[in-house]
Amino acid sequence: MPIRWKGASGALVKTVHYKRSAESTLEIVKAAVRTATGTLRVLYLLAFQPQAPLALPSTGNFPLLGITPNYLVYYNGWGGQSNPALLCYDRNWLSVGSLTLNVTSSPSSAMAASIGNYALFTGGYNASGTPVATTYAVSNALVRSNPTVLSKARGLAGVGNCGSAQAVIGGGDTSTGATMVPSAVVNAYSPTLALSTPTALSVARVAPAGLSGDTYAMFAGGTDASVVQRLTVEAYGTTLARTVCASLSANAFSNIMYGYVGFSDYFVISSGSGIYQVYNKSLVMTTIISSPIPGQSQSACATADRKRALFMGFTSGKVPVVVSMDSTLTIRTERATTPVVQNATGIGFQNWVAFAKGTYYNEAGSGVYNHAFTRYRYIA
Repeated sequence: MPIRWKGASGALVKTVHYKRSAESTLEIVKAAVRTATGTLRVLYLLAFQPQAPLALPSTGNFPLLGITPNYLVYYNGWGGQSNPALLCYDRNWLSVGSLTLNVTSSPSSAMAASIGNYALFTGGYNASGTPVATTYAVSNALVRSNPTVLSKARGLAGVGNCGSAQAVIGGGDTSTGATMVPSAVVNAYSPTLALSTPTALSVARVAPAGLSGDTYAMFAGGTDASVVQRLTVEAYGTTLARTVCASLSANAFSNIMYGYVGFSDYFVISSGSGIYQVYNKSLVMTTIISSPIPGQSQSACATADRKRALFMGFTSGKVPVVVSMDSTLTIRTERATTPVVQNATGIGFQNWVAFAKGTYYNEAGSGVYNHAFTRYRYIA
């Protein structure tokens, strides 16, 4: 259905995307003008279209997400279940397959990764609180297997990918008691699920933020045994050589529970002081950007093509905020879905961005657990 408008200068406006809504009306989602040099200048863009939420089981509030080329795999991260299910969805969000971890006690506070044709779920704690090292893999044929276990049993580690070369798992907690024991151990899985143990982190820490880049996996922040914030930032390249980067600023607060994302040529890390700290693809801290979401409790996710990132959270007055960031680090306000969630686990899958679980504020201003996928369709 071609539609053409003319701008004030007489230049033709080309509509490159539209969609049919539930009310059978058409909505323009992207429009641009072609300049005299032949390039397109975007006049209007609705890059992220809110979609209806998709219900999830009410058990567990520490969801894990992995992807294969054709499927999204969800594990609810709630320990103590017998033979817990892995929920698998195709690109149309149809539930497919019938997989389980096939264990008597499912791990909690485990880690998820995606590499090659596999979604991985690894580590965590068993029902008695003891760290485990077992790794479970789900292939693109939706077949479960058990690759080589982690070299050190632990939970609450960070996970990041250095492109398509390695899924890297760094840090974590090895404690069997009430006091955490930070780990510096790093493991990596290749696309064939071969396990390696690269140089350890320079500073042992629990729950570092793990970020994925085209050539580096980055680990930022985390805490010590007393939950004192660590500011160390380091990265692993495709050969798994370690690089120690400039530290986070003294007022930063970064760990696996807060908003951070690697996309385009950048690693973007939110802090509790209303800023995003940005490292470029060469691992240099380049800029600090004011965040429209003041607290560290926000959700962040890159699109599958890694060209954009989506952030959501709340103002200090509990007003929901959804913004995107493009490859120029320009922040754009996006349409808010219902509900907007914070502290959710996000993933880019096909032409979707999805956040699992998290919390939101009800009309009374009270925090409520969200037992659903919050979903956006992504228009590239």
